[in-house]
Amino acid sequence: MAIPQKRCLFCEKPVNVKPLNGGSVYLFRSCYCTGDGEYRIGASVYDQFNRMDLGDKRDSFYLISAYIREQTDRGEEVELLAGNTAVILESPLIPRTVEAKMDKLLSFLHRNAQGPGDEVQLDPMHASFNLTYSPNLQEFIYILEQLKTEKLINRVGATLSLTEQGWEAAERLYEQEQRPGKLCYISMTEDSELLGPMKESVFPRLRDKGYEPLAPDQPAGEPGAARDMRREIGEADLLIADVTVPKPHLYFEAGYAEGLGIEVIYTVRQDAVWEQTFGIMQTEPLVWETADELADKLVVKLASLERKAAKAR
Repeated sequence: MAIPQKRCLFCEKPVNVKPLNGGSVYLFRSCYCTGDGEYRIGASVYDQFNRMDLGDKRDSFYLISAYIREQTDRGEEVELLAGNTAVILESPLIPRTVEAKMDKLLSFLHRNAQGPGDEVQLDPMHASFNLTYSPNLQEFIYILEQLKTEKLINRVGATLSLTEQGWEAAERLYEQEQRPGKLCYISMTEDSELLGPMKESVFPRLRDKGYEPLAPDQPAGEPGAARDMRREIGEADLLIADVTVPKPHLYFEAGYAEGLGIEVIYTVRQDAVWEQTFGIMQTEPLVWETADELADKLVVKLASLERKAAKAR
């Protein structure tokens, strides 16, 4: 019986597919999404994706391709079945910044090389931008040049290798992956209209940096259980106190964290700066106008804290 050929929706490459479960599932191999791996997709899900409008395809297919590429490169099984595709697009694995995308390539080279200087061939180069969750080749080339400028990789055409410095950076990323995620306690007014934008813009960037945000409206572990603020702060690695809408408990929580030696970052929206008194704080707050701007400033601040900690070791 002839093996049917289908186009991978996410990388556009036509490949032979193996029908499973009586044809209700397709097994894809050897497309640009899989490398040496494979993924399964339900026949109904394939048809559903195929019927999507072009705008939705453009916004989501490159991310799904990259997710499949990363997971299969890690040796994980990937199944796209009804009900789980939205989870992929919301996965914390998806990088939100150029820096996080650079880290993805360092990790890929680390998994596929024996050490610094060991060459990894991208085949083909023009379809390898899914390694960094990039939407196109242009951004991928930019990331390659940035890594080369920072002396983290060597590149000759489609052949890449990690420098000594790049290998060390990739080793640190690997060690971070093996550690449980760090907890970031978010101290702000629970009913504030700011919480929604914070979750949408700031929380994903914190996750990119390895922190799991604990929101003020997050339910306790047991139904009906009272939250134990002191325990939660004591288990945190970082506390972000936004005092745009000032409440006494915000300053108490921040002071309690400082007393435990936990790093505290104060933030405040621009239009509320003059309403607050910051004399009690040891550091100047991060002043922001939009949640996106706050996310950018927090990434810079966290990078500064990481460099400071590295020098202290």
